[in-house]
Formats: sequence, structure tokens, C-alpha cells
Amino acid sequence: MNDDQQKFMRTLFCLAIITLAILILWPVMMVLSQLSGTMDERLAKLAADSTPYRLNFIVASLIAPPLVLVMIMLSRFHGTKKQTPLLNHFGMIMLAPYMILVTIAYSAQYTMVPAALAAGDVQTARQWFFENPQGFSYFFNQLGYTFFALSALAIGWRYLFESGLLKGIGFLLLGSGILSFIAFAGLALQNETINSVTFISGLLMLPFCVLVMLWARKELKPIP
Repeated sequence: MNDDQQKFMRTLFCLAIITLAILILWPVMMVLSQLSGTMDERLAKLAADSTPYRLNFIVASLIAPPLVLVMIMLSRFHGTKKQTPLLNHFGMIMLAPYMILVTIAYSAQYTMVPAALAAGDVQTARQWFFENPQGFSYFFNQLGYTFFALSALAIGWRYLFESGLLKGIGFLLLGSGILSFIAFAGLALQNETINSVTFISGLLMLPFCVLVMLWARKELKPIP
């Protein structure tokens, strides 16, 4: 492995670790900031103290940047049996709307929603409140992950033709992508059960990051 390949794998390894750490931290923050009651009751609690809630979504906002970089690096990797340049480029393009939409959805929770509540504009706060399935933020988030699904399917396709860790990476991207499509269909059909598979789709990113780390670490191991 030459110096450029070593640098590529080291960067990929570090990005996968960062993404995994944030993905593990986020559910912890979600539990600590969990709200109960009706939507109006939850908004009233936010108006009184929004700090845990805002911190939760600040952490959520940190997921997309390193994850997008991991996906871009996977799309730029040329050491697979099957080469799919058009799919790779398409997958990278789909990452842009994903990042924009989820950033809007998450950042609104620590900017727009608290500001609206402070101004007494409960209607605007309700419209952008992430826990409102009919709100803008939830829709933008689900739509964003639908674009991520397109990226995952396009970039992950050629990894299915590999073996071992690379094949596992391909299957996890494929699974996450399919589940994201199902979740968006559930939102469109207003079916909470179907829409709830979005959680499983996101959960698959944990083993995905682990496999990317293991693969990069294996490639970095010097050959005796």
C-alpha cells in the first residue's frame, strides 16, 4: 500500500470512529432530553427550559458531516471488483440534499423553536417542533434520509460483489437505504408503524461504522 492509500485508510478510519462516537452519544442525549405529555405540554416544558433539548439536537447536527465524508470516501475507493462510476457520482450528489435537509431539521430545534417559544409564537414552534410528525422538521428529516437512501444504494451496490467486511458494508448500506424508503412511505401513508422503521434504518449505521473501521484498520496493518 502506497502513501496515498495509507492516508486514505487512516482518514477513513478516523472519520468512522468520529461518526460512531456521535451515533452512540445521540441516543444518550435523546434519553436525557426526553419530553412527556401532549404536544402543548412538551412545548411548555421547552419554553421553561430548552437546554437539554437543544444540546440533543446540536449533537444530532454533528452526525451528517462525518457520515457524508465516509460515504464520499467509499464512493471514491477504486479497489473493488466491480466499478460503477455513474452510480458513485449519483450517490455523492444525493448526499448534498440529505445534508441540507437534516441540517435544517435539526438546527431548527436549537434556533427556531426556542426563539418562537420565547416570542410566544406557539404556532410556529409547533410547526417546526421535531416531535410533531406533521411538522416541517420531521418531514425535512425523513425526506433527507430518503436522499441518503438513494446515496446508500448507489454507493453500496458494488460492495455487494465483494467478500468479508466489504460485502457486509454493502449489505448494511442496502438495508439502511431500503428501510429509509419504507419509512418515508409510512410517513406519506400516515402509518406510524411503517414510519417507525426509520429507527432501524438509523441503527444500521452503527454496525456500518464498525465494519468501515475494521476494514480500514485491516488495510493499515503492515504485511509481515
